[in-house]
Amino acid sequence: MKKSNRTVRKMRSAWTGFTTACLAAALTMSALVSCAPQESRPVVTSDDLTPPSAAQEAIAQDIGGGKNYAYLWEAEQTETVVEEWIKTHEQIVDTLRGLIAQGEDTVKEAGFVSVEAAQTELEYWQAVLEREPEQLRQSLREEAALAPVVSAQEAANIAGVAFETMYGLDLSQKTLRLNCYQSDSNMEYHIAGGGVMRTVWGVELPEEPDGVLFSTNAISCTLDATTGEFIAVDYTLGSEEIAAMQATAVPACFIQRADPDAAGSYGYWDETEASYAGTVEKLKQQAKEQLSGSALVGGAAVTEVRAELEGKIEESGENHISLWVDCDSGKTYQLYRGYYLQPYVNYDFGGYPLRAYRITNDTYLKGE
Repeated sequence: MKKSNRTVRKMRSAWTGFTTACLAAALTMSALVSCAPQESRPVVTSDDLTPPSAAQEAIAQDIGGGKNYAYLWEAEQTETVVEEWIKTHEQIVDTLRGLIAQGEDTVKEAGFVSVEAAQTELEYWQAVLEREPEQLRQSLREEAALAPVVSAQEAANIAGVAFETMYGLDLSQKTLRLNCYQSDSNMEYHIAGGGVMRTVWGVELPEEPDGVLFSTNAISCTLDATTGEFIAVDYTLGSEEIAAMQATAVPACFIQRADPDAAGSYGYWDETEASYAGTVEKLKQQAKEQLSGSALVGGAAVTEVRAELEGKIEESGENHISLWVDCDSGKTYQLYRGYYLQPYVNYDFGGYPLRAYRITNDTYLKGE
């Protein structure tokens, strides 16, 4: 008997939802596996580190302002996470069995070319269900065993304060997602000889779908799990912010080029144009005002901000302004705008200009 369109849509919707959930679970597990402890390098402990400065101690005492931010660290709930993972995948298997039992027309309506193809898919997920729960359980246990000096709640509070005060986010009804792992201190530079292994917190406020392409805003950061020091912060604009930003006038020193795939931001900075020097000076002053004394730079004072024009126009047709922030702590931080953000220096990002940048602790990442 031919199924009604409503029945077919319901089955297709169920199948799509289940497979999406499964893929998300698989990606989560993959990330957790990659976070397993590594034994090839010495691990930094609190005894190996220079005591924090007075400024850092003052910041640490003030973190959270007396409140705790809601967070989820799956390694604290290993069995619950594994049980939910199993339930999700059992539903996928049951759905596939139901489709196959209803015959060729039903499996084709659900997107399979044949019953045999659906059977192959079923066997794949059955194997996943049999094999991977124990791997997930072991990965979570290994993550919990890292026992970071900075607790999960402290990591959530350190990140939460910065997200609210420096990026203007309201976290009152939000839950921060945490994961803990070990990484080489020069994780982005890979200097010959390598550095030491450090335990690191990843803290994220993920985006939420809002019915359009880019969804809501999101933010993530990495923290040293021994000292609480910020390693990197990365903000992602939501769809409304992108629309408002792209409606802002571009300075005359940015030469735009027509490109249907670049949303109007494709082009380059012309450092010979009269307004270029003033534009760069504005960005430097803005960075100094925002970062000096902040938790993002460990409470240090900014002593100098340098601007560099990077990229070769003759090769890509683009270049970008990168800011290097030197502090009295001896550390240097990089502020980098993505190419699509480059020309919109006149947009104020709701009064939170750091939203325009990916910020990295350059000194830390070099293992210095």
